[in-house]
Amino acid sequence: DAARKMLYLSDLSGTNRSEGFEHYITAYPLPEVSMFALGHTWEAPEMQRPGCVFTHTLLMSYSDLAQISDLSVLLSCFQRPSKGLAGQDYRTTLSVPTSYQARKLDNRKVCRLLSALYEHDEQNIVIASDRSDEWLAEIFAVWSQMWPRIRRNFTFSTGSLGPRTLDGEPLTLQVIPIRWQSRMQRDFSNALWIQEDIAPQSTSGWLRRLAEDCASNELTELRSFLRSHAADLPPHRASMPLLGQFWDWQKLPGEKQTEAKRVADLLLATAEAFPSPQDAPRLKRELLGPGVRHREQEVALLCALGTTSAAQAFDPVALGGRERVLALWRSERIVAEGLVFTLLGTERNAIGDHMLDAISDELTPTDVVRLTTDHPGLLHRWLPSHPEWLTQPSLWRQPESQQRHMLEWVAQHQLHLAKELPEILDAIVRFGSPVLAADAIRLFGPLIIDNLLTLLETGKLLWPLPTPWLDILRQNQTQALHWLTRSQRPSTVIAALMPLLSPSALRENDVLLRAQGTNLLAAAEQSDSSARLILHAIRCYLGLSSQHVHGYEFLHKSFSVTYNSLHSVSLPGNWKEYILANIPRMKKLRPTHTEDKLLIALWSHFAEDQWDLCYLFSILSEKNIMTQFVGFLKYSDESSALKRLRRYGKRNPEKLTSDQHDILNSLSLKEWIQKTLSGASYEED
Repeated sequence: DAARKMLYLSDLSGTNRSEGFEHYITAYPLPEVSMFALGHTWEAPEMQRPGCVFTHTLLMSYSDLAQISDLSVLLSCFQRPSKGLAGQDYRTTLSVPTSYQARKLDNRKVCRLLSALYEHDEQNIVIASDRSDEWLAEIFAVWSQMWPRIRRNFTFSTGSLGPRTLDGEPLTLQVIPIRWQSRMQRDFSNALWIQEDIAPQSTSGWLRRLAEDCASNELTELRSFLRSHAADLPPHRASMPLLGQFWDWQKLPGEKQTEAKRVADLLLATAEAFPSPQDAPRLKRELLGPGVRHREQEVALLCALGTTSAAQAFDPVALGGRERVLALWRSERIVAEGLVFTLLGTERNAIGDHMLDAISDELTPTDVVRLTTDHPGLLHRWLPSHPEWLTQPSLWRQPESQQRHMLEWVAQHQLHLAKELPEILDAIVRFGSPVLAADAIRLFGPLIIDNLLTLLETGKLLWPLPTPWLDILRQNQTQALHWLTRSQRPSTVIAALMPLLSPSALRENDVLLRAQGTNLLAAAEQSDSSARLILHAIRCYLGLSSQHVHGYEFLHKSFSVTYNSLHSVSLPGNWKEYILANIPRMKKLRPTHTEDKLLIALWSHFAEDQWDLCYLFSILSEKNIMTQFVGFLKYSDESSALKRLRRYGKRNPEKLTSDQHDILNSLSLKEWIQKTLSGASYEED
């Protein structure tokens, strides 16, 4: 295949000869053998057959082609064949000259050629010229400037006497006789023609810099840059403008390099040329990734990467955005904060979010408060990844408006914050604004009550709570009672919670509350005086209002306290009225005093519910209450009740105290008269 191409391209380039084109150069790759062919063709008038030509072709490996800095030295290697010259003379290895001659170039031609090659995508180029060698120096200068991959794919002919192709595709650059231009227009209808009146399109400096560099025949800094950063690029000429822009950008003064628009345009141009993260990864990594830059340039580049609308063209991991912004944060904190605020103030992309997330991992609570005080958006951006911040007291010492924003965020994400919510609530109650209590119940509903009481139960919150939070409990008593009765609660929590409840809440939940009888007693014994009276009154109510055969268990130790508090008028009025209105009554027993209603209710259970009398004497252990009870029965002329109690006392003397025996067996006036005037009609006497 390679030999067939060489045979075809070493032949005369057209059907007719043209003055000025007696010899020409043809360049093309031979990928089948990984070599490049450079042929010099001469007319051979000495041959008998008209139209004969001699062509000397140099074959170079791709690696050799890449090593020659000035390809024009190859021209000195050509030797025109002559009639009768042995073919084996052309099968030897040639050494490339190492000395170069200074170039003499027409700068206008160079600029036009560069523009045609790099500013018009992959369009083929035609030059109409008087001679085949008129553009030779400029063509070789531009070819020498190319990086290896594009260099070995560059095809040209300085003498096309007809359209020339390689594998069916036109050669990249073809020089034709100018006097044939009109009749060859149709043959090159899709090509770009270089003419004197066509000027370069680019207004940027990269094209001018390329033209200036073409004058050198050495491996310049610019060419080293192209070789280094274009090594993995496809052999497309359209990559050159982007490389030229990067070269210009790196050579700009510091303040010019950091201009936001300039850097943003550079990224957009990169994305346009290589729209996928897998395109030109080395170029992107070396020019946009981690590297040695001054601080302002690095900040400008990170900012542009975090805000570009073409972020889909870049791989954030390959560009090291996370590591770079962390390095900046650790070494230049103020500068890094400026970058953070810039990213927040603009429309960020995924790379920008990646950078912000990286910084958030380094923040202390103090940093969070300082940064979010003036930039609340930071907190909302970072909280999803760092809900643990919400448990920090310092975060809830910010202005009230900020606290409300945080509370609303917590409410919106409460399902995902189930584990952290108790600790967050702890920080809110202890360090937040009191006004958050009303917002919390509005945003969270009953859930906030359960969490609040759980914190009290575990000891994370200390009693008493701030007044607004106590009010929340008072306003949601049913929910508080439901929480209280779902399991056995510590007596300290019961002692704190029960005084907050109203009798109406008790009426709706007294069945559930009975399960807490023992804990209520322990809570009463640990409470202060006012809470103690209420807790005993609740137990007394639960015992007296219950139809359960074990209702007396609630009256142990609580009946006497409640009775005395009614007698001394120390029980709060609402509880007094509620208890007296919801205990049993006996029509034949009429109380003399308010507290006697408790005695009536107590006796009704023993008289009607058949409670064991041993519990009665246990409940009436205090002498004054026992005296009042027995006297009340005597006053009400309940002789049958007294007889029943006296019989029980005689049969079970160990169940009564000596005082109870004395009180029970003391005679009323009626009994004394009856005993004294035994047998007589004491009614008449």
